[in-house]
Amino acid sequence: LRHKLIEEKKVDFYFHSKPRSLHIEADQALLDLDSTLIKSSLIIGADGANSWLRQQCQISGSTFDYNEQALVAMVQTELPHQKTAYQR
Repeated sequence: LRHKLIEEKKVDFYFHSKPRSLHIEADQALLDLDSTLIKSSLIIGADGANSWLRQQCQISGSTFDYNEQALVAMVQTELPHQKTAYQR
């Protein structure tokens, strides 16, 4: 997905930039990174469980321990699978 987005002219990336401050106004958000200032009408926080952005916006979060374990694997099938993955 990242490789396709890099080709897109309407998407800007700021790799390895760290946020310094966030100011939200009625019609835009101002995000000050250590490399640049970004002005946007939309800001999305997809920065993990300990989200800096969520903290800046004072949005609380909660976690739950479901006491479950999972195993993830890639399997090469012997027969065709009709491009369908099944959870077992």
